[in-house]
Order: sequence, then structure tokens, then C-alpha cells
Amino acid sequence: MKLNKDLIEKLKNGHIAIDNQRNPNVELLRAVLKEAFPFCSWNAVGNCINYSKNRNDNDWTSVIVDLPTIPLNDFLEKEFVLPEKWCVLTNVVNEFEILKNYVKSLGYQYADGYNIMTNKGFYTYKPTYYTEITFEQFKEYVLKEKPMKEQFPKDDFGVIVENNNGKEIIDYLVSKGFINKCSGVYSYGNYVVSKNSKEFYHLLNVTQNKFTLQQLKNLENNMENKEIIGWKTPYDLFGGKVRKGTIYLNRENNADCYIPRDYTEYGVTKEIVETWEPVYKSKEVVIRMGNSFDLTIKDGKVWHKSDNITQFVQNLVNCFDYVNKDQSYGQYKAQFKDVIFSSTGCERTETKLSEWILVYNESQKQK
Repeated sequence: MKLNKDLIEKLKNGHIAIDNQRNPNVELLRAVLKEAFPFCSWNAVGNCINYSKNRNDNDWTSVIVDLPTIPLNDFLEKEFVLPEKWCVLTNVVNEFEILKNYVKSLGYQYADGYNIMTNKGFYTYKPTYYTEITFEQFKEYVLKEKPMKEQFPKDDFGVIVENNNGKEIIDYLVSKGFINKCSGVYSYGNYVVSKNSKEFYHLLNVTQNKFTLQQLKNLENNMENKEIIGWKTPYDLFGGKVRKGTIYLNRENNADCYIPRDYTEYGVTKEIVETWEPVYKSKEVVIRMGNSFDLTIKDGKVWHKSDNITQFVQNLVNCFDYVNKDQSYGQYKAQFKDVIFSSTGCERTETKLSEWILVYNESQKQK
């Protein structure tokens, strides 16, 4: 069964509780609790109303607590079915171009201003009886692109101890659900993980695939598929002449010795450099505002042409945090769906608060 990762994370962090009263299912309950609290050694019987994080430990409790409750069945990931009539709305320029080219390939003509894409043509508004899907769903279920999957090693593997990071390795492996069978913290050798027993122990030499801790994190986060532009030094080098965090580059393809940026000396061999933390090519997202001007989000900063307007965007969004929330006016309530700006900064064109929130959320995601 596939579980809802967002709800599992909230349960694990003590933000919500399971409502087991409506549709009790012992098998599902145990799977959810095991996923959220992997080190808890007992199984739930399933005869309690609520289950949540034990505030004094990293296990669960059935004591009723003052937390939002989520029905147990909601922890099951709902299987997505592509609707017969779907539409996608996006202001992200590169996503827009992919959608536009797809709909044009179906034989429909495009005209400026038609920014809602469907499998039946272009529209300026959401057509009746069409279900909106996300761009990610469009890629997976229409273009049949496979989503990125976790690249964690499938077989037994070793983690190389370097720079006295034994405790950091132990903490990382434990956080991934592996059981520590070591008698202490080691500053040499390797920590070996058994995928079958979910245990790890210490050995001086190993025959399994070996990774540095950073390489393991890269695999888990699918970062190996991104373009690497350099590597950060984890400590000072050459008597402090090269500071920690300096980026080393491969200035010549397949060079055996890498040189730090802005230096002509202090080279370090390729085998050492490529065990350090990699630096990846920045992701750049362009969002169309009011069908009139573009904003670029890169490295968490928002740019209008050459102006950094990150703080402006943050202040603007925070100023209108009451949108989509009930507001009381005497004995009655009202709710704002959106806000229209007649101008923002030097731009004299209408934009919507929902567009600025999209920009803000993208900048936060990149940080």
C-alpha cells in the first residue's frame, strides 16, 4: 500500500493525530504507525480512538491529545486517474511552452492570451466540466514521463568514515530506519549496512559498494542527475590559503587535478575532490505576470530584469495573508478569493495576488 508522505511527516512530528473511529483498519493502522515511528517495537491492537506521537519519546501513544485528527483512510495515497477532460493552468514560462507545443501537436491553433491548455484546445477560461490537473500530473500521465525515484542503494553497502564524521554517519543511517549494532563511534574504517536485516555495523575493510556520506545523500535525493559545476572544500587547505567552502572546478575535461575557482594553484586530485559536497547548476524559473511581464526566480531570489525584488515580493504576500480566510465584519463574515493590483513597482499592468504567491512559493522552494 502507498501512504501519504505529507500526513506521515505531520504525524511523526506531532502535528496531527490519527482518527481510528470512523473506519478502523488494523493493517493500515500498523503500516502508518510503523512508517512514522520505525523504532517503536510494539504493534497497535486497533481498539483506541486516536493515535499520535508520544511527546516524551519517538514512539506513538493512544492517549487522546488536543491535536487535529485525520481519518485513518486519508493516510492512504489516492490513486490518480487521468480525467477524460482535463486542463492545466500555469504561469511558469517553460511549463507553458511544453503544454502549448503538446496541444498544438493535437492539431489545435494557438493565439496569444489563451493560457489554459486542455486536451481539446486552448481557452482563456476554465471550460465547464473540465478537471484541473497539475503540470507534474500532465508530465506523468499524459506525456508518460516517469517521475524521479529514490536512488538509495538496493543492496548492502558501506559508508566510508572520513574527517572524523562517524557520529554524523550513525545519525544519518538511524534517521533512515537502520538499526545501530556498533559498539561505539569510530573515526576510521566503514559502516556497513545490511538491507535485509536493516542493521549496520563497523568494519575496517569491506567488499560491498562504498560511498561517502555526501555521495549517499546525493543518491537519495536524486542529485546525481543534476549538472555539477564544482565541489566545496569541507575544511581549510594549504595552511589556510584555501578556505573552507571554496569551490574546486574541473577546468579541463577529465583532468586528474582540480583547481579552486579564482586560483591558478593549490590543485587537489580528482579522487579526493569528488568526495566533497557538490555544487549544482542553479535552477532558474521564469513566471509570467499578468500576461505582460516576466519575473525570474533563481537561487531563491526574485528578479525583475536586473532588479532584486525578493523583499518586495515577501512583504507584498505577507501583507495580504488574510486572503482565503474568513474575515469578521460585525456579526457577518466575508472571504477574499483574490486581490487585483493595478500596478506594482514600475509595471503599470494588472496582476493578481495569486500570481505573486506563486512567485513567493517558488522562491521559498529554491532556498
